[in-house]
Amino acid sequence: MTVIILANKVAVFSANSSSIMKFLSFKSLLFLTLLFSFQACVFEDFDEPPVRNLSDLEGNTTIADLKDLHVLGSGTATPIADEDAVLEATVVGNDISGAIFKELILQDGTGGIIVRLDEVGLNALFPVGAKIVMPLAGLFVNDFGDKYQITSAEGERIPAALVPSTVFVTESAEPIEPRLFTIQDFANDDTLERYLSTLVMFDSLQFQGNDAGAPFADVINGESLNRTLENCDGFTLVTRTSSFADFAGLNTPTGRGRVVGLLDVFIDTRQIRLRSLDDLDMEGERCGAVTGNNLISIEDLRAQYTGDVTSISDDTRIRGVVISDFEAGNQQGQNLVLQDGGSGIVIRFDSEHSFPLGTDLELAVSGQELSEFRGILQVNNLSQANATSNGIIPLPSARQATVAEILDNAESWESTLVEIDPATVSGGPTFGDNVNVTDDSGESIQIFSLFSVFAEESVPTGEGSVTAILSQFEDDYQLQINDPSDIDVEGGMTGEEEEITAGELRDLFASGTTFVPADRFIEGIVISDVAATNINNRNLIVQTGESGIVIRLDEAYSFPQNTRIKLSIGGNEISEFSSVLQVAGTLSEIEDLGIDDAPEARDVTIAEVIANGEEWESTLVRIEGLSFVDVTTFPVDFETINMTDGDDILPAFIRGGQASFSGFPVPNGPFTATVVVTEFEGAFQAYVRNLDDFE
Repeated sequence: MTVIILANKVAVFSANSSSIMKFLSFKSLLFLTLLFSFQACVFEDFDEPPVRNLSDLEGNTTIADLKDLHVLGSGTATPIADEDAVLEATVVGNDISGAIFKELILQDGTGGIIVRLDEVGLNALFPVGAKIVMPLAGLFVNDFGDKYQITSAEGERIPAALVPSTVFVTESAEPIEPRLFTIQDFANDDTLERYLSTLVMFDSLQFQGNDAGAPFADVINGESLNRTLENCDGFTLVTRTSSFADFAGLNTPTGRGRVVGLLDVFIDTRQIRLRSLDDLDMEGERCGAVTGNNLISIEDLRAQYTGDVTSISDDTRIRGVVISDFEAGNQQGQNLVLQDGGSGIVIRFDSEHSFPLGTDLELAVSGQELSEFRGILQVNNLSQANATSNGIIPLPSARQATVAEILDNAESWESTLVEIDPATVSGGPTFGDNVNVTDDSGESIQIFSLFSVFAEESVPTGEGSVTAILSQFEDDYQLQINDPSDIDVEGGMTGEEEEITAGELRDLFASGTTFVPADRFIEGIVISDVAATNINNRNLIVQTGESGIVIRLDEAYSFPQNTRIKLSIGGNEISEFSSVLQVAGTLSEIEDLGIDDAPEARDVTIAEVIANGEEWESTLVRIEGLSFVDVTTFPVDFETINMTDGDDILPAFIRGGQASFSGFPVPNGPFTATVVVTEFEGAFQAYVRNLDDFE
């Protein structure tokens, strides 16, 4: 018999009993090791006693065997049918730093796999380098994000109560040496699959652009983040860090060197999974960077410009704060605006960047081109390898000035923050329109936001303050804001809606506008007949004057034909569906103004409909001398039937089986029809509302 005393408990086992494995955890092992160690002389060197005889199990299954059981993406966990299957592998990843949560990553000679355990403190139980065995009876092989996993049923974690009887340490082992690869190696899918979830190493990597010197994760908001690593040939690999990692709030290294980690993938994104900061050794000089030991101010850099393309002096670098927000879309993707003290300059990279607003950015600019583009001075075609982020800091204070002072000093204040207070904002109604700022100086300057993400948002108008970047286009100076909140005025929105006609909406769309200007409403007569069910019950056709438009509502309506309605549509989308122009509308916002006279229909021929269909679309027309071609009844299936006036053909689409007149006899010709002009994929048609359309 064997007797072991642990934490005031006595356990008795037979010498070969496998139950000893179920009792002892790795914590118990550490306790015994420490106990025996203290009995020896503490000043003498000794070998760590090997951990043996904790299990009489031997591995008979490989990780490759387990992967062969399961089809990636099948959506169903695969049971491990062999009740005698035992996996023997080495721990290469655990929760030592919090970067990995409730998982062990195991590796053997055939590959790597994740074990999902509903247990914390796994590093103390199963440290990296420990050799373990796992009886696999009752477990499953599953996958998530294209990674193989060992789980309980249907992908659940193995319960904590079962961990002691599922994973056993057999003996200490030297940590597995990572296999050296290049990023290009993993462009090969077979190589990726073979070494997925194994320990790998890359030499000569650096964090790319603004990811250098940035926090590994967003600790404040509790968000994991991707950071991009690159080699000197420009090939990239993502590393994703949990906000729970103990190094999440630290900044990534700004140098170049060795990266060790677990090869990872999520769907199509190839990644390396860092276990702790010990996986990084990146003290070397960045590849591709232009050296620059002489730090100069942006003011001195601007002074080097000769009026023509200028080469920046050797051994030069600059440092400043990014005052433009690339997410706002007000700058081209390769551009940012950098300010240092009272001077600023545009930096144009050779590729799109993602340096956030407020980045403390250092740039090596030796020998780079200094030139003007449409009047604005820029450092041109700079590699992002020349940029080092030192984290996020507060923006510089905006220079307070009148519009007149800004215009008088625009050449030297260009690419810096300015504040106009008091200011009067007018124009709009959206940021994509002409928005002007005036003040007591009597001068005016325009806010340019045409390509911003908020271009279709309503402009607050009135008196207050405006903070913006002073910019230039050709010979005109203008302001660029990063966010609508940069305009802080007391007046706010006017709250007074203006009427817009269907014709004006059509003109806006033709000019490229895809949203209705703010504070607009449409008022007109419903010319569709939803009761006859020959139209979708969310499509309402309204005519205003001699123009019409489809209003695509968010739910079914029941307004009768010839109802006058009023609907607020400011900011709503204008679009085409199968060539028919429509504007989005909300049913609950429609005001029913009662039944009114129908708009007067145009007396036309089919040839005139075809010639003027784009202008007359969604309006009433009256055509004489018609007859149907080769049909005697309205169709009972969705079908187009043809009308002719003897010279030309005009199709009429019938929602057969749904229209109230499906299967009814068509009128005998010649007859007169009052119909709505519509369109399908560029071909003009007639919308027949009901049988009363024929006379």
